[in-house]
Amino acid sequence: MLHGRSVECVTIDQLVAGAREGAGGSLIIRGEIGAGKTALLDYAAQAAPGMRTLRAAGHVLEARQSFAFLHLLLRPTGGAIDGLPPAQAAALHAAFETGGQPDHFVTGLAVLSLLSALAAEQPLVCLIDDAQWLDAESRDALVFAARRLSTEPIALIMVVRDDGAFPVTGLPDVPLKPLDSSAADAVLHDVEPRLPVRVRARIIAEAEGNVLALRRLAAALSPRQRRGLLNPYVLHDGALRTACPAHEELRALLDQQSAVTRSLALLVAADGTHDLDLVLTAARGLGIGPLDLAHAERAGVLRVAGATVTFTHPLMGQVVYQSATTAGRQVAHTALARAAEGDEAARAWQLAATPMREGSGTAAELLAFLGAKSHGWEAFISLERAAVLTTEPDVKAVRLAAAAREAIGVGLLEEAAELSAEAGRLSGDPVVQSGVKRGRAAVLFERGAVQPAARMLLEAGRDRAGQDEYQALIMLAEAVRCAHHADDPVLLAEAATVLRRIRRSANEPEAELRAALPELTGPAAEDSVDAADLRSEAVLLGRTPGAVELERRLVVPAAYPSPADGRESRQHAIEWLAECRAGSLTVRLTHALQYVGHLEFSAGRYGEARAVFEEALDVASEHRQLASAAHFRCRLAWLAAIEGDRDRCLSAAEKGVAYATAKGIVSTLVMGEWARALLDLGNARNAEAFDRLEDLGRRASPAAVVRCAPDHIEAAVRCGRAASAESRVALVEDWAARERSRLARALASRCQGLIADGGDAEKHFEEALSHHEAAEQPYERARTELVYGEWLRRERRRAEAGRQLSAAAAAFADLGARPWAARAEAELAAAAGTSPDRKPDREPGRKPDRLGCLTPMERRVVELAADGLSNTEIAEQLFLSPRTVGNHLYRAFPKMGITSRVELKSLGISGRPE
Repeated sequence: MLHGRSVECVTIDQLVAGAREGAGGSLIIRGEIGAGKTALLDYAAQAAPGMRTLRAAGHVLEARQSFAFLHLLLRPTGGAIDGLPPAQAAALHAAFETGGQPDHFVTGLAVLSLLSALAAEQPLVCLIDDAQWLDAESRDALVFAARRLSTEPIALIMVVRDDGAFPVTGLPDVPLKPLDSSAADAVLHDVEPRLPVRVRARIIAEAEGNVLALRRLAAALSPRQRRGLLNPYVLHDGALRTACPAHEELRALLDQQSAVTRSLALLVAADGTHDLDLVLTAARGLGIGPLDLAHAERAGVLRVAGATVTFTHPLMGQVVYQSATTAGRQVAHTALARAAEGDEAARAWQLAATPMREGSGTAAELLAFLGAKSHGWEAFISLERAAVLTTEPDVKAVRLAAAAREAIGVGLLEEAAELSAEAGRLSGDPVVQSGVKRGRAAVLFERGAVQPAARMLLEAGRDRAGQDEYQALIMLAEAVRCAHHADDPVLLAEAATVLRRIRRSANEPEAELRAALPELTGPAAEDSVDAADLRSEAVLLGRTPGAVELERRLVVPAAYPSPADGRESRQHAIEWLAECRAGSLTVRLTHALQYVGHLEFSAGRYGEARAVFEEALDVASEHRQLASAAHFRCRLAWLAAIEGDRDRCLSAAEKGVAYATAKGIVSTLVMGEWARALLDLGNARNAEAFDRLEDLGRRASPAAVVRCAPDHIEAAVRCGRAASAESRVALVEDWAARERSRLARALASRCQGLIADGGDAEKHFEEALSHHEAAEQPYERARTELVYGEWLRRERRRAEAGRQLSAAAAAFADLGARPWAARAEAELAAAAGTSPDRKPDREPGRKPDRLGCLTPMERRVVELAADGLSNTEIAEQLFLSPRTVGNHLYRAFPKMGITSRVELKSLGISGRPE
C-alpha cells in the first residue's frame, strides 16, 4: 500500500480483481500536480500480475492532434487491428492516417472491440497517465469504451489533473485528497530518513500533503538547513536549485505573468507566515496594490482565503524564490522587514534572509537579542545566524560560544564542537575561553570522556570564580557531576578548594547552590551541611521562577538524585521534562528523562521507570549521546535482572559496561555490574553474585558502590561469607546516617538483620519494616519481607513466616519480578509444607500492571493516546515520527485485547502525573 492511499489502493484492487473474473470497469483518479497519481498507476500495474498491460501518458504538445494519444496507446497491439470487423478496422486506420476523418461512433466501437479481443487472450489492464492532455478524439473514443466494460475482463484507469481540463462525467471518479501528517511523514522518511524532527515538521507543513512537494522541498535543503538551521519565516533559501517537469510547468506559468505579479509572488514566497495583511503592507511599500493581488488570483498563481494568502500549488513558492535574483529577494525581504515593525523576530529574520544587503549589523544585533532571551532551537538558530552576520571577532566569538551551548541542548553535538572551536580561535578573552571550555566539556561528557570533561569544567570554573560567581558555580556543579561519574576523588577535592574561594551570597537565588555544592565534593570540603536539607533546598532552587535559568534544571537533579520529598521532586521533574519536550531540548531531554526515571526507579515503580529509560535510550542513541546511552542500557539491564530476563539483561549490560570500562565512567560501570550480580542473586547463584560484587568493590570507591552494598551483603550471607559483609554493613549505616531517608534506614536495618543473631536479627528486621511503611518502595520492602520470612521459617515460626513470605510473593508478582516471586513461593511452600505452585494472594490495594504486556515505548505511546493526544502530538513529545507512533499502537492494541483508542478510556489508563 502507498502511504496515505489505502482507500484508493483497495479501489484499484477491487477493479483489477473484477477484471480477472470478467466483470471489468473503469476508474478516473483526479489530483493536483504531485498528488501521487502516477504512483497509483504503478501500484495498479503491480497489482495485476499475469494480466496484459497497455500504458501510455498524454502530452501537452499532442493535445490538439486528433487521435495522437490513441495511436500511442494502441501501437503495441501490432496487427490486432486487422482482426476487427472491416468497418471498425477501417475507422482506426483512418484515424491513424493523416487527413483521415472516421466516424466517431465507429471509432469508439473499434477501440472497445480491440480491447475486448486482446482481453480474450489475457485479462487486460489499461493505464492512462496525464489524461488532461488527451486530444478530444482519443478521449471520446476511450470514454465510449470505458462505459461498456462491465462484462469484459478489462480494467481501465485514467489519472487526470483536478483543474477541470478533463470534462468527463458518468464514470467512477476518485479525488485524491492531500496526505495527512502521518502519511506525509512516512513519505518524507522514505526520502530523507535522518532529517531532524523540526525540519521534517516544517517541510510537511509547507508541502500541504503533496507527495511531489515533500520530495522536492526536501531535496532543495541546504546542508545548514538539513542540520536544523532554518529561517523561521522562509524555508526557501535558494542555495540549492532543483528541477523537475512540475517545476518547469509552474515556471512557465510564472513567466507568463507581469513583473508586478512576480514581485507580489516573491513577497509571498519570502514570508512563511501566509499573513495577508503583512504581505499587502509590504506590497504597498513597493507600489503594489490589492488589484494586483486580484490579478494574481485570476492568473492561478495565488490563493486568498480569509486572512491568509498562499500559492495555488505547494511547489510554486519554491519556483518563485529560485527564479528570483538575489537583488529581487533582497528587495522582498527588506519590504517585509519594514512591514513587520513591532515584531522583532520577524524583522530580524527577514533582514537576515539574504547575504547581500545593508543593515546586516542590525540583523545580527536583533538575532543575538532574540537568542539571549530564548532557549532551545530558537536560541540556537538565532545565535548561530547572529554570529555568521557578525564581523567583530570578540563579539562573534561570544555569540558562537553561546550558540554552541544551545546546540548541545538541542542535540547537535558535532555542530557544538565546531562552533566552540571557532570561538576559541577568534578570541582569547577569559570570559569567552571559559564559555568555550564549558561547551567543549559538555560535548566531551556526551561522548563519554567524563574525566577530561570534569577537568575542563573545573578549570573554567576556577577562571570565572573571581569574575562571575554564578557562572562559576554552574560550571563547578557540572564538574562535580562529571567527577562523580568518573569516581575521581582528586577532582572532587580540587572542586572543594575552588568552592571555598567563592564568597557566600545570602540574598541571591544561587545561595542555596553555593551552600549545597561542598557536600557533593565529599570529606575534602569544609563547612559541609546536612545532605537531606541541601537536597530540599536544591529542589526549591530548581523551581525558583524568573531569575533561575533553565540550565539550573540540568544541574540540580543531576547533583541531587534522591531528594527527600519524593512527591514534590517527581512533580518538579515532570514539569522540567515537559519544558524540555516543548523546547525540543533533546540533550537536556535525556537528562530530564534520567531524573524522572531515577525517581520512578527509586520509588519502585519499575514499569514506569522502564518506559522512561527506554525512551531515554532511544533519544540518546539518536543524538549520539554515547555516555548517556550506556547508562540507560545499564539501568534497563538492572530492571531486566529484576524481571529475570537473562538475555535482555546480559545484552544491555554487556554493551553498557564495555563502553563504561573503555571510557572510565565508573557510575555506569557500577550499574551494569550490579545488574549482572542481581541477576545471579535472584536466581540463587549467590557465590557468583558475591564474587562479581567483590570485584566491583575493588574497581570503584565505596561512595560509588554503596547503593549495591545491600545486595553484596545478602550474597555474602547466602554463600556462607557473612564475616566479610561486616565492613559493607558499616558502609550502608554511614550512608543511611548521611542520607536521612526512610528507605536508606530500612536498607541499613535489613543489612544489620542479615548478619545479626537471635533476637537482634528480629529487632532489625522489624525496624526495617517500620521504615518501609513510610518509604513507599514495594520492591525493597518485599526483599525485606523475603529475608525476614526466611529467618522466621528457620526459627520454626511458620505462621509468621507465611505472612511475610506471602506479602513478598504478591509484591514480586505485581512488579513482574519473576525469579524473586519464585523464591518467595518456594519459601512459602516450605513454611506451609506444600508444593510451590499456588498463585500469591495480593494484598488489598495492590493492583496488577494493566500495561505489563507492552514494551516500554508501546506503553508510553498508549498512555499518551489515552490522554487524547493525536499521533502527531505524541510523535512531537517522544521525538518519533507519526508513522512510528501508529505502528506502536497497531502492535499494542491486540496485546491489550482492544481495537481502538475509544476503549483506552474504559481501562483508566493515563500518562498524566498523579
